[in-house]
Amino acid sequence: MNNQKASNTETLIEKGNFLIAEPFAQDDIFKQSIILIADHSNQDGTVGFIINKKLQDVTISDLINDLDDVNLPVYIGGPVNTDSLYFIHSIQDFVDDSIPIFGKIHWGGRFEQIKGLAKAGYLTEDNFKFFVGYTGWTAGQLREEISNRYWIPSEIDEKLIFNNPRPVHSSWSHALRQKGETFAVLSEIPKFYNQN
Repeated sequence: MNNQKASNTETLIEKGNFLIAEPFAQDDIFKQSIILIADHSNQDGTVGFIINKKLQDVTISDLINDLDDVNLPVYIGGPVNTDSLYFIHSIQDFVDDSIPIFGKIHWGGRFEQIKGLAKAGYLTEDNFKFFVGYTGWTAGQLREEISNRYWIPSEIDEKLIFNNPRPVHSSWSHALRQKGETFAVLSEIPKFYNQN
């Protein structure tokens, strides 16, 4: 990798940007996934959430007992800490201790406040997303995976984060097409290309 490419990659590995799974990824969790980088440092590594893979037929009311009437979907955030719940949102003015990612997009915060806002009907798919687990990399690991072409780093496209009606493959294809003509061709690869 030449210095210019390395520099471009480093610029894109920052919180608020995306990682798009390369077209030939075979891992079930990461196949055709889009990951929002929630935090990154060269010393501590990287944390992200897969934003385009819902848990089928699961809402937050299935996981949190006192949120019986809240039907927000839950997403697979990644393979790390899958027994924990995480969330991103754009309602930081109402949630203490949330961590900025990009613009109005934040993650975490006081869960008791989240529960209160959920019960009052303020959480919607336009401003909130729950995740089971997260995706994480140790220091230097993500840079190595990108150099091995496991991930395609990309600038953020906020339209993909909240209330994105596209299914997994369509979201992934859209994100790739935003990268330009070469990637647009790759976005047309069928999900199960190796079974043709």
